[in-house]
Amino acid sequence: MLFRSVDRQCQDHTTCTPAQWETKAAEAHVDRTCAALTTCVFANQYESTAPSSTVNRVCTQLTVCSATQWQIAAKTLTSNRTCKDHTVCEGTEYQTKEASSTSDRICAAHTTCATDQWESKAAGTHADRQCSALTTCTSAQWQTLAPAATSDRTCRDNTVCTSSQWQTRPASGMQDRHCALLTVCSSTQ
Repeated sequence: MLFRSVDRQCQDHTTCTPAQWETKAAEAHVDRTCAALTTCVFANQYESTAPSSTVNRVCTQLTVCSATQWQIAAKTLTSNRTCKDHTVCEGTEYQTKEASSTSDRICAAHTTCATDQWESKAAGTHADRQCSALTTCTSAQWQTLAPAATSDRTCRDNTVCTSSQWQTRPASGMQDRHCALLTVCSSTQ
């Protein structure tokens, strides 16, 4: 029979503090091991995994929106920010609101001129097309230049024959009146 000369020494297991997590569980002859919880730098990280008594906190780098993106959801202490690509205006659209880091670009369809209009200001990437009503020649005018998509109709007053002239061609909407001098009869005619 074996006799011990020294009594056994017992100690309480280490207790992890609220700022620590258990890296190794306590056993009958082994003490519990604790480590400090990871601290996130919230300026550029968020807590992607919450800590528990046996799990360390996990911090993840925040997403940085690029110059062609805007932030649609802000970061929180436990969530990442969300970025989305800016809308790109199509060739048939123009920008009505500029994109920023926190708002999307807004586009609108270019105005289409009606058949009784002409394009008085060309469409651009940041401006709408402007349309103006086509000039209508009066009955006392004739059309000198036909309208086109980007130019107005041009009208000119019809020539008025004087009392010493006669009309050789009548005026119409597309041509001027022509006048010629009256033949002067001699005293013998």
